[in-house]
Parts: sequence; C-alpha cells; structure tokens
Amino acid sequence: MRTLWRYPRNVFETLNPTAQVVSLIVIFSALIEAMFSRLRKNAVTEWQRCRIAVMKLQFLTDGSPDCPLIRLYDSEAADAVRLKELLDCLAIGSRTSISLHEQKGIEPVDGCQLNLRVGKRDTGIVQKGPFTFECDLTPAGWADVALLIEPFCEAAEANTYQWLNEYGQISLLLSPAGTW
Repeated sequence: MRTLWRYPRNVFETLNPTAQVVSLIVIFSALIEAMFSRLRKNAVTEWQRCRIAVMKLQFLTDGSPDCPLIRLYDSEAADAVRLKELLDCLAIGSRTSISLHEQKGIEPVDGCQLNLRVGKRDTGIVQKGPFTFECDLTPAGWADVALLIEPFCEAAEANTYQWLNEYGQISLLLSPAGTW
C-alpha cells in the first residue's frame, strides 16, 4: 500500500496500514478542531477584520466654536490602524504625499479632499479650493499625529475624540462617533 503522507521513514512508514490511516485521521481531526475552535472564539473579530470599514472625511465650516475643521469620523479600530499606517509612511519618508480622500476605506463627504504632504515646516491645513485642502507637516509632525491615533487602534470608549492637528486656521479632528 502506498502511503498518503510523507513522514520520515522511521516514524510513519514503520506503522501498519491501519495505524497509518488512524494516525492521519487523528492529525486531520486535530487540525479541523483547532480551526473551528479559533473561529468560534474569534468569530466577531474575524468578521470585523474582513469587513471594509469606511471612515468619513468631512469639512465643517460652522456649527461649533471649533470650526472650521476637518473631521474624520464614523470609524472603528481597523480604520484607525489603516490611517496610522498611512501617517507612519509620511513620518518615515517612504511617501511624501497621500491623497487621503482617495484611500480605500475613506469616504469623502460633500467632495472633501485632503492631501497630506511632508513639508519643511509644520504649517497645518490650508484651504486650496471650496472643498480642497492640503496639510503640510514635517516627518516629526506626522510621527506625532500617528502617536495621537494609537489609542484609537484598539476599541475606543464611546464619545472619545482627538485633535490631530491644530496648526493654521483649520484643525483636524478624529472622532470615531463624530462627536466632540
């Protein structure tokens, strides 16, 4: 009888055919049990990882004493992780600009466009058109913003928010629930 599985000659092939089949059944049943127990324990986590979340990007001209501001909201931990990864790219210099509104998982509200750029100075957000903005920070500035996002990379408490940048006339706000 040909063996179905290749183990070292001294272990598997020395067993009789019945023992070989029983060994394979035990091995495969253990693998299947491990897979299903992991899925049972982490079913919600696995589902959330597969879901493509959408963080909204919105420019608010008024409605609060803090306006004008650009708000990143309606987000979950996975969105914050993706955003932090993008900002880390700016901080380490692997990218010099990112059009945030074009990124997967970002939904611009009312056509809001935000371009993040590495600059020589921390100038913050500047309005270039009705709903077009540029945010220039140094690599150290982007590293600081990435650090501010870290607490949101895990499940954040309800109604939490963080000002990510307050240089210039327009501030940048991260608020998972949209409130501040």
